[in-house]
Amino acid sequence: MNTKQYQQQAKRTCASLGSKELDLAHMALGINTEVVELEEAIEKDDLVNIKEEIGDLFFYVANTFTFLNVEMPNMSYLIPTEKNYVRELYKITANFQDTVKKHIAYGKKLDKNALTEIQFAVMELITYYNFDGSKILDKNIEKLKSRFPEKFTTEKALNRDLKTERKILES
Repeated sequence: MNTKQYQQQAKRTCASLGSKELDLAHMALGINTEVVELEEAIEKDDLVNIKEEIGDLFFYVANTFTFLNVEMPNMSYLIPTEKNYVRELYKITANFQDTVKKHIAYGKKLDKNALTEIQFAVMELITYYNFDGSKILDKNIEKLKSRFPEKFTTEKALNRDLKTERKILES
């Protein structure tokens, strides 16, 4: 699956909160939550969960691009370097949240480069772990289709079948 296909499929299960500002705030907060969950998965050395959290990060990044009416850039793999990826993601995520805050509160034009930086930092992580990025996107969509067979519902979001989702991610 490429990023264009992923973006199209990810928006099917994304809740719209009724305004661009609320949708962007939802995505920015979701990105931050996923970075925290990624750090926890890395600390536990749970490769299945690391891939899941990478997929979840892509969900929020892709849907942010969608809410901005911008096509998500194609993935390219980078040469891994020795650095603290999670710390880098925290910094980049904080920068993106500040951009969203200034857009919502002050009407400042949203800097889409801040969002692209998150995407590429996640791609560096994929390369570092030698994961198949396309497979991560496929599994993430498969998990979301299991959770939301038709489309997003609050009830299904709150009552997830985590055992089924884990089996999908492990397959």
